[in-house]
Amino acid sequence: MDKNVSDFINYLKYEKHYSAHTISSYTIDLVSFEKYIQEHFETPLIALNHHQIRSWIVELMNEKLDAKSVARKLSTLKSFYKFLMKEELISSNPTTKIQAPKASKKLPSFVEEKKINNLFDIE
Repeated sequence: MDKNVSDFINYLKYEKHYSAHTISSYTIDLVSFEKYIQEHFETPLIALNHHQIRSWIVELMNEKLDAKSVARKLSTLKSFYKFLMKEELISSNPTTKIQAPKASKKLPSFVEEKKINNLFDIE
């Protein structure tokens, strides 16, 4: 695991006091991201640009991952890069130009009048 990633996880754990579940989710997201970057770009995480990060988002969408899950993973990356900015390890945040995919909206379901009447015993 990248030293900056482990520093970020420790920051979340000991300074921000995030829950164990949140820490676990962030760790899984960042390890997955790091693996993708190593396989496709062989570039350190602190040297990435928004095109490389966006390619990971596209890859996740191509794998048919739910838009909400992709948005959560992007949120993890945004937090990580904000941390790197705070620590002055990078001079610009490559995630600022990336927008989360739109989550699909479900249509409301309606209850049939007959079922409502049965519920209230109305004839």
